[in-house]
Amino acid sequence: MSEELKELLVNVIKNDTTLYGLIETRIFPANMFALRDLTFPCINYMLSGGESDPHAPKYFVPRIEFWIFSQSHYKECWQIYEALHDLIAHEKFKSSTLAAQMQVPDYPAEDWDDVTKTFVLIFAANVNLIRLN
Repeated sequence: MSEELKELLVNVIKNDTTLYGLIETRIFPANMFALRDLTFPCINYMLSGGESDPHAPKYFVPRIEFWIFSQSHYKECWQIYEALHDLIAHEKFKSSTLAAQMQVPDYPAEDWDDVTKTFVLIFAANVNLIRLN
């Protein structure tokens, strides 16, 4: 299930023209620092949770954490956040096996990453996920 959700999420983000203009295809899973020649700006994501309810075995509520990295300034992080938020908070996503709707309950936090020398914006989204088959 988690791989299917990751694939759906990445495809939705990569196919959004506004986000493509900002990050192109630079969306990476949580282990992005293992990549060589990492370029910025980019989005990093990690999926957690998602246990199903025994009374509704096809319904899951995972959480996706996002980190937006920029070498130029927080302003660039906020531009990417606004585009990503507009995409995920107002749309329903569907594949042949999943239907998902996301909610962004918290305001993002600004941070600095000393390792990559980048500005970082951090936020999470709750996902209402239903397995279709």
